[in-house]
This record gives sequence, structure tokens and C-alpha cells, in this order.
Amino acid sequence: MHLKSLLLKNFRNYRDQQVQLHSNFNFIFGKNAQGKTNLLEAIYYLGYLKSFRTSTRDHLLSRGGSTAVIEADVDIPPISHQIRILFEAKKREVWLNKKRPQLFRDYYGLVPILLFEPGEVYLFRESPSQRRRFMNQAVFLDYPPSLKTLRAYDEVLAQKNRILKEGGGSVALEIWNEQLVQLGARIIRQRIEWIQKMSGEMEGEYRNLSLGGEKVMIRYDSSVPVLDKEMSEEKILEALRLTVREKEGEEKRRGESVVGPHRDDFSLIIDDRSVGEFGSQGENRSAIIALKLSQIKLYEKEHQKTPIFLLDDVVSELDLGRTQGLFSTLQTTPGQVLITATEKSKLLSNFKEKGAYFLVEAGEVRVLG
Repeated sequence: MHLKSLLLKNFRNYRDQQVQLHSNFNFIFGKNAQGKTNLLEAIYYLGYLKSFRTSTRDHLLSRGGSTAVIEADVDIPPISHQIRILFEAKKREVWLNKKRPQLFRDYYGLVPILLFEPGEVYLFRESPSQRRRFMNQAVFLDYPPSLKTLRAYDEVLAQKNRILKEGGGSVALEIWNEQLVQLGARIIRQRIEWIQKMSGEMEGEYRNLSLGGEKVMIRYDSSVPVLDKEMSEEKILEALRLTVREKEGEEKRRGESVVGPHRDDFSLIIDDRSVGEFGSQGENRSAIIALKLSQIKLYEKEHQKTPIFLLDDVVSELDLGRTQGLFSTLQTTPGQVLITATEKSKLLSNFKEKGAYFLVEAGEVRVLG
């Protein structure tokens, strides 16, 4: 599958721009603040119906504009889909092949997008909330229906926290607790299944980048102390329910829920060392590259197609050796890749016959020869 064309109207600094994209590699050059990341942001929006940079929709509108449009032609053999997204500050419409789709049934997961942005180079040293966000997006990419469960969980969690803050009665709290553990057990099981599959891919990818023989594994760190990776959803539910009861007094004192997937984390372990706590800067960078490449391999294995891979100025955060390792692996991917950078690299000569080059200046995209 690949994104054939993209049309932007009044999106960020793009007033009216259409781009025809290559089915394999697309290199997007330009100085800072010209619109390179805005272009990737629009493509990301096609997959997630949200931005990776802001939660405020009116930030996506051109200055002085009241309505923005993203249109795309996406080739998903044997069908080519037309997508049109129109939004204002407080309103959004999604059209798929000139019809309004049911989002959870017809749209989410249709355009799989995998993003690698500069800040993720430090993922394992960031706060747990950043890794939970990463994990939620990774599970969604692998299994789009997980989004519906996650949103329902967030709503239940908000209601429970409101009761705890207001000092509500035990009966009301028990009702929300039961909904929380039911949904929470499903989320935890989905995360563990993703981690188990990813661990199988990670070791080889990390070894290729580091040229070493380290043992690599991904570990799920849960607020449920007895959790085991082989536990069924029913067993996780029982353990979660028990832990919530044990923490009831603490939750009432603190006025917030302290047990559940909203408190969980994951870590990468190399030779029994946590990369985030004890890994070198180089190990952290190799780890996140290996993680992203493993996601591509896993998605291809599970779905018999590859996601659209967006890399936003990550070369600036990587040394030459890791850039070479990343690009070497990318050469073997059959999927569509879009890479932004401030200038051309000698490494890109290997892609000359497999891609297209674009220059972005002041919100205009021009094809380079």
C-alpha cells in the first residue's frame, strides 16, 4: 500500500498544495520552519485523526483561516481509496470514498502510519507517560480496535477519579472499579501480547545495529505486582480486581486511582540492564531504531503489508554509524517511507533509483531533479 497524492488547503502554512508521492522513498528537504514537519503531520492525521504535535485543532489551521482540508488518494490493493478530512476549530468531517464512514468499523486502521520523531530517541529516559503513549499507539497500529477499549477506559477512569476527589460513597466507587478492571485487564493483555511479539523481532534488529551479541528483551512493568506474561485476560482481571481492593484506602487518601494500565510502563532490557537507567546514549539510540524497525517487520508479518513510515529529521539525532544502519535496513523495506532533513546526505545516493526528492520552502513543495 502507499499514499499516492496529498492535497492540503489552509493546513498549517500550506495554503493550497498538492504533492504526488513515490511509492517507495520520498526525501523532503528544507531549512527549519519551512513546513517539512507540517507535511508529515498531515499524513499522520490520515491514520490517527489527530496530530502528534498538538491536541488543539485550531493550531492546525492556517493563520487567518477558519477551515482546513486534507485530501489523499491511498492505494491499498486491490482498491484505491479517496479520503477527505475537513475540519474547523470545533468541528471535523471525515469522508471515505465520498461517504461518511463509521470510524471504528470502517476507518481506523485503514491507513497504518508509523512515526519516528527526534524526541523519541530519548524514549527510554523520558517519563512513563511518554512510554505509555508510545505503547498505546503501537498496540493500535497492530490492533486498531484497541482504541475503542482505551477510550472507554479513560472515560471510566475520569469518573472514578472524580468520585475519589469528591469523597463519594463506596457503592458508586465499586461500580466504577468493576468497569475499570474489566477494561483494564483487556488493555494489559493486549499490551503484553504486543510485547511478546515485539521481543521476538527486537533482538535481531538490535544486533544488526550494534554489531554485538547482546540479549535483548522488552519487559512490561505493571502496577499489578503478581502479573505474569503468560496470564490470560481472566487471570489478569482477578489480579487487577484484588490489587484495586488492596489499594482502596490509599486511593481514597490520595484522591486518585493508583492501579491500572494508566500507571503501567515498559522497559527495554539489554544483558539484564535497563537501557533507560543504565544504557549509554548510543545504546538508547540503537534501541529506539531497533524498536521502530521491529514494528515495521511485525506489522508486515501480521498484516501482509507495510505501514507508511514517517521519519522527521531523525538523522540530526543519530551519528553516522547508526544512520548508515538505519538506511541500510530501510533499503530492504518494500513499503513507503518519507524522510525529512535539512540537507542532502551522501547516504541518499543509494536510494536514487528508488525514490523522489522534494524541496520545501515557505509552505510550498517543489520536486527536485
